[in-house]
Amino acid sequence: MYLTCTFIQYIRRHRRKSSKTGPCASQVLQLLLVCTTTAEVTLGDRLFEGALKYANQSLHGRFISQMVDGSLPQAAFDYYLKQDNLYLSKYARAFGVLGAKAAGTKELAWLLNQSVGFLHEHGKKANSELQESTFEKEASATTIAYTSFILESVWGDDMIMGYASVLPCQRLYDWLFATLNRTRHIAEDNPYKKFIEQYAAPINHAITLKMESFLEQYAAHGLSDEWLARAQFHYDTAMKYESQFFDQAIKHCEENGCEPATPIRALAEVPVSIQQAAENSRWSAVGLLPVGNRGASVMALHGSDRHGAWFLDELGAFMLATDMVLYAMRETLHDAEGFETHVGPVPTTTDHPTAWLHG
Repeated sequence: MYLTCTFIQYIRRHRRKSSKTGPCASQVLQLLLVCTTTAEVTLGDRLFEGALKYANQSLHGRFISQMVDGSLPQAAFDYYLKQDNLYLSKYARAFGVLGAKAAGTKELAWLLNQSVGFLHEHGKKANSELQESTFEKEASATTIAYTSFILESVWGDDMIMGYASVLPCQRLYDWLFATLNRTRHIAEDNPYKKFIEQYAAPINHAITLKMESFLEQYAAHGLSDEWLARAQFHYDTAMKYESQFFDQAIKHCEENGCEPATPIRALAEVPVSIQQAAENSRWSAVGLLPVGNRGASVMALHGSDRHGAWFLDELGAFMLATDMVLYAMRETLHDAEGFETHVGPVPTTTDHPTAWLHG
């Protein structure tokens, strides 16, 4: 928000008449101060505002409400983590595709770094042994539909639509958990307190701003009303899926039976601790880089031009980091034959209309 103050002076030219008591009213220069507030709204802000009603569905939904008061059943949270892990395996691929289409090497390096971070969101082993057959067998209808939509957008459309499809996930978690942490009292014995706090951390907001800055560069020359409407459609669709993603955990719990959460059980029985899941999160994969390069990668993440430029100019270090990223991606994203399922023949299943792209 920028404040622009424009001073408009209207001077009445009079013969100055002095007075012992001071100038009379007719001799006073009349100054009119007009302050106009100009809001520089980014495309990311505009898209989020357009989808705010869907974001509020997540905020006020049963899953988040029960997480805040600590009553969310352990089985519901476990199911959420399981589906989120499957989702992130595809979300990581989406960032890999965006990286391949990136306008510059700085954007490429950042997207690849984030891609590996998503694979380790719930622990380094969470996705390192995930096979495509596991996704096909365990992913829910909502998870398949959501990831299919994202992959279709990044593969088949331009970068604006691609970013508009992947941004809602990041922006929602940033906004949602920061809002909860700021406006709601989270009891100390709430089993999900650390999970909420980790996603409410400032570094998560830094990730959002970085993604939105990349989106902004592709819209620098403006968007037609038609193109803006298309971007809003992609953003809205992803935000609707986010709400459905939370809801499915509650429905699964109701259909299969579950017990209320307790602080001890919730922290002890989650496959990877809630805190570790957040710390390993979608925020970075700095741990993959050599020790000497970690500082550079962190500064690049936070947008320092000086350190970011140094990081990119150090060609040897950059190549080493890239090799490590690609090695990690090869281990987790399967071999070439597995990756070709993205563009392979359309499956005959009719369970999910968009399932043809979920490979």
